Amino acid sequence: MKQTNKQTNKQTNKQNKGVIYIMTTAVNDLIKIGQSSKHEKRWQNLEKNGYFNVSGLKIFFAIELNNYKEKEKLLHEVFSKHRIGKSELFALDCNIAKDLLLSFEGEIIYSNDDVKKQKEINKIKKQRGKLINFLDIFKPGEEIFFIYDDKKTAKIIDERNVEYNQKNYKLSSLTKEILTKIGKANKSGAYQGAAFWTNKDRVKISDLNKNLN
Repeated sequence: MKQTNKQTNKQTNKQNKGVIYIMTTAVNDLIKIGQSSKHEKRWQNLEKNGYFNVSGLKIFFAIELNNYKEKEKLLHEVFSKHRIGKSELFALDCNIAKDLLLSFEGEIIYSNDDVKKQKEINKIKKQRGKLINFLDIFKPGEEIFFIYDDKKTAKIIDERNVEYNQKNYKLSSLTKEILTKIGKANKSGAYQGAAFWTNKDRVKISDLNKNLN
């Protein structure tokens, strides 16, 4: 039975599909740019055994795309002035290589930014632990102060809510809003609000809560 052009093209695309990856090393601004159709095994081998006498390899970014071998060659040509001999090592900021990879059409399968973001969220969740009951620490109407600017104050409404500029907020939401406005927001967007507000004696609410436990 003859294959249709559509079936042939589909098989060809599958054969030409693979992963281009960026790995950081133990040396600052020394990265490896490589490609593989079996990327996970390749990464494990490199992380375990190193490459060209360079250790500490860690996956930083990876994207799956068509014609991956040709595109990897293109990357090597673009960054040829930064290449170390005939190896796949480059004296280059990993984010510069990542930005070029992002210009290709493909599917991101690993990003160190996502890993950092998840770790930060998990850390915040762990720090939160048991929800703080504000009324265990303050009286209704009592003022609390923003850690970066004590002229920004909020008032305790009840166990979970505060008032700021005549609006009701959860403390984490208020913290996110203020930090975003002053340019101090983090990438995860998750905050332990109690770590950013203090009582009149400038003791963090998170520390006051610890003293209750």
